[in-house]
Amino acid sequence: MIQRIFPVLLLLLSVFVGCKDTNSTETNTNTDPTILAADSIAALAPATVTVYAWVDKLRMRSEPDTKSDIVAEIAEGGAMTFLDEKTDFTQQITLRGKAYDEPWLKVKTTEGKTGWVYGGGVKFYEPKVAALPTPYDRCMDYFKRRRISQANKCITDIEGKQLSKDRQYVKKTKEGALEFNLLNGQKKQLDDSAIEEAAAQQSYFYRYYVPQMGLFVVAVNGQETDSYRLVNDKSGKETMIWGFPVVAPDFKKLVSYRGDLKNDVDRNGLQIFGYTDQGLELIWEKKMEKYEPIIVKWLDVQEAEVMVLPKSTTGNLKLKVAKLHKDDAGEWVLDLK
Repeated sequence: MIQRIFPVLLLLLSVFVGCKDTNSTETNTNTDPTILAADSIAALAPATVTVYAWVDKLRMRSEPDTKSDIVAEIAEGGAMTFLDEKTDFTQQITLRGKAYDEPWLKVKTTEGKTGWVYGGGVKFYEPKVAALPTPYDRCMDYFKRRRISQANKCITDIEGKQLSKDRQYVKKTKEGALEFNLLNGQKKQLDDSAIEEAAAQQSYFYRYYVPQMGLFVVAVNGQETDSYRLVNDKSGKETMIWGFPVVAPDFKKLVSYRGDLKNDVDRNGLQIFGYTDQGLELIWEKKMEKYEPIIVKWLDVQEAEVMVLPKSTTGNLKLKVAKLHKDDAGEWVLDLK
């Protein structure tokens, strides 16, 4: 009897042990149920979407309407988290001279503010933003869109604001001259009214002041040609440059650019001025024969983006983007594809 029961007991014991081992193996290999649940929720949750303002001072409002309260103003290039909510309706709004018909998006800023921004004012990729904007960037954008009259009006408006802002250093006289109060206590005046020959007379327009470089920026317009001048805020020394200057973020150099293939090919292109042991000097120059530079913006201290238009009198002129940077030898180069 015992001999017959013993094999049965052995069989039962083996089955029990086998089941225990199996359970032990499953416990070691399976994920903790709470972790598994968390992973499943994360997989089902929508991915975070970041949008970026492509216009400066983009207004975030409490409600999706231009008449609602302003919650915040987002700087150009500012990042926001899209909260996966947009309006069912669209609205026609003009931004930088271009008409848009877009919905409103609910977003959250990096500071934690929540509100609504107009969809036409954002992009779903990070735009390249000037590292050191100039007061006239909005005006230059009009030139890019070939809205010349709007660009000129914009420049006139900004000039008035800059004269008011820097009134302790510069003023425009009733005769149209620019009078500077230099840091050495002396005065300097730019005025050609004493020149009898009308063709030789020039008009001077104040642009802005760069105290970090000790320079006043002045536009010079004449019947024959136009240019820009940099006026030293201490000595009053003038440096002639081709066109509008854009200062680098390190305040050690600037790019002067001018587009004029029709009237002055010799000064159509780019210049870089920087401080050396001899003072402010021209350190690089590039004349362009097939393109006109329209907008320049520094992306960092070693690289600038240059928007150019091809030389053409017919057809749809398409903007191209060139890269201004230093090569392996430390020389400035302009790459245009």
